[in-house]
Amino acid sequence: NPSADVNTLDNYEEGTWTVTATPSTSGTITMHGTYNVGSYVKIGSVVYAWATVQMSSTSSPVGDIKFSLPFTVDMGVTMNNYSPIGPATSQNFDWTSGTNLAFFALGNAAYGVINVIADNAGYGDFPATTGQWFGFSATYKA
Repeated sequence: NPSADVNTLDNYEEGTWTVTATPSTSGTITMHGTYNVGSYVKIGSVVYAWATVQMSSTSSPVGDIKFSLPFTVDMGVTMNNYSPIGPATSQNFDWTSGTNLAFFALGNAAYGVINVIADNAGYGDFPATTGQWFGFSATYKA
């Protein structure tokens, strides 16, 4: 029940969403029909979301891979509308020393991207491949 008291919890929600993946420039990605569901808890405007999913097929994906989120990310004022919202991992990623994956939100949209972070070398696009398993978690303001 909505309340005028700022200390009263007005919004609590648990649920799932179907995770989709879309290349930002060109190509297509199809998620596995059984392994494409993420879970979330939303408390007020704060969202905790997580997913472990699999790409069943890819066709020449180019650019950032946009992974859907259950709610639009409220970025507020950030540099370049680009903000880290959680960690990411992949079973099939070709790991090299000093390389990590991170999950970022871009703009005020209901998606995030996984980027490859290399020590002293900046970041780059996540290489999406057929059969690839990956996981991410995110904490953000909706």
